[in-house]
Formats: sequence, structure tokens, C-alpha cells
Amino acid sequence: MPVVNVEVGVSKSVVITTLVALALFALAILPSQLWLTQDVVTGWLNTWLPANAFLQVMSLFVVCCVAMTIGMPRQFAAIACGYILGSWQGTLVALFAGSCACLLTALLARYLFANFVRQKFSQQQQAIYQFLSINEFTKALIIRLLPVGSNFLTNIVAGSCGIKLAPFVYGSTLGFIPQMFIFSLVGAGVKLSSTSHLLVACALFIVAFILGTWLYFKEKQT
Repeated sequence: MPVVNVEVGVSKSVVITTLVALALFALAILPSQLWLTQDVVTGWLNTWLPANAFLQVMSLFVVCCVAMTIGMPRQFAAIACGYILGSWQGTLVALFAGSCACLLTALLARYLFANFVRQKFSQQQQAIYQFLSINEFTKALIIRLLPVGSNFLTNIVAGSCGIKLAPFVYGSTLGFIPQMFIFSLVGAGVKLSSTSHLLVACALFIVAFILGTWLYFKEKQT
């Protein structure tokens, strides 16, 4: 979500929500011949992932956590986890990896790159501090529910501007749940060629957007 102007971010999120919902719907009705080739992906996974189930989960967690810490969108992580582990287990792994990545990025920004961030993103830092400095938990929840902006940039700026990290991370984790589940469903749906998985993901994405928008305007009135 853009940290410079929250209201502009809400407006942009309407467009993004519409485009993503249309993309998910289109993916759901595509002929099965156009879906990702299962044999190629399965062979690649068998080559690179451990055979042991526990090591497979831990490897995926570590890779996703590191990748999101340095900027990979959390939606990509959720799709990968859903494809490999299924929707429920994929959601949990992607969620914990995203939460850890959020904390790690914020800590790195606060203790190693604070001066650089202040010089490079001074406007964004001031705007997100004003938005998050009061009621950090709810504000972080709102930011994560609205499907717009850079998760990575939000973590960097939030970490460097001196807000309380605990409520920020807790609110972010709760806000991550809808999109992590939605995009894990997408990954599982692609693997299973399941139209129902993708249609449910499309519907949930719209619901999550409505919830985030409602929370934003409710918070704005208080």
C-alpha cells in the first residue's frame, strides 16, 4: 500500500482488486490444456526439494522467508506454498514465513539501514509514521488487507521510523491471513486443475478488500 497517501492507496486498491479478481476468474475458466504442465513442475520439485516431508516444509519456509525479507511479494510465496503443500498447510507456511520476513526486514531497516532509509524515503517515512504511530495494530491490519503497494517498502519504512514493532508485526500477521489463504488456494487450484479453488479464491479476494476498506474508513472516523 502506498505510504505517501493512504486515501490514494484505497482508490488504487479498487482497480487492483478488480484486475486480480478478473485474472483469477479467467484462470478458473481456462481449458485444462492451457494450465501449467504438471510433469515439468513435478520433476523440478523432486530435483530441488528434500524427500523428507518435514525437511521439505522447513526448506520452503526458509526460502520463502529469506526471499520475502529481500523483497519477494508475499503472494508469490503463497502460490508456491499452496502448489507444493496444498491450500491449508501452504497457508500456514507462507503466513509464518511472511510474518518472520516482516520482522526481519523491519529490524534490518531499523538497526542497519536507518540513515539510508531516512535519506531515500523521507516522505514515505513521515507519512507512514503519521499513519501508524497511533493504534499500530489496527493500522497495520488495514494496510495488509488492502491489495496495493509494496509489502517490502512498507516493512522498511515502518522499521526505520521508530514505531512499536510488536503491534505492527502482530497486525501485519493477522492482515496477511486472507491473501495468504487466497493465493495458496490459487497454487493448490493450479496443481489440481480445480476451478472451484480458483473461484473461491476470487470471491475471498473481493471479501478481503471490502473488509480492509471498511476498517480503513471506520478507523478514519474515530
